[in-house]
Amino acid sequence: MPESTDSDIDLRTAGIIVVTEHIQGRLITNVQRHLENNDVTQRRTRQIQLNWNEDCEAVMTYFDTIIKPFIPTLRDRPCFNRWFVQFHDRPNGPQIYKPRVEKGTYNVLIVIQPGAGLPLFCEGSHIEIVNGAMAPVTSIVEIPPREGAMVVFDATIGRQDTAVEGVGASCIVLVY
Repeated sequence: MPESTDSDIDLRTAGIIVVTEHIQGRLITNVQRHLENNDVTQRRTRQIQLNWNEDCEAVMTYFDTIIKPFIPTLRDRPCFNRWFVQFHDRPNGPQIYKPRVEKGTYNVLIVIQPGAGLPLFCEGSHIEIVNGAMAPVTSIVEIPPREGAMVVFDATIGRQDTAVEGVGASCIVLVY
């Protein structure tokens, strides 16, 4: 059995890893094999899927027309899926990673394994809107195109769904 790298260990124990280099196919395969043994129905209780609304549509349109053309990895990719979700908590172990989002930011993430409800994914890079201007994207070129990418927006504004209660973060998730 091959030795585990630090990246392998991080993914097995946390389900996430900060992407600092190209993720090799072997690592992806190992992570998927490890996660297949988990009860995916438990992950569904970590979030509520909210109704896609006009605010969500406006955010997606803004991203597709203003930001996406400047990101080579995503430029020619269509959006394969989209969600508006509320994450209840940030579980320990190989569970769904709740993205850390702040006002005016979005995260570009690596899709590790499509799964029930939401995929498991890794934090990649982010861009920040400061006074209407975008800060440079960091490490975006490290996202392996063959694995796909996910964009997560802070969506705490304009939320009208009364089903959401307790501590958590609502996010608009776009999958490319």
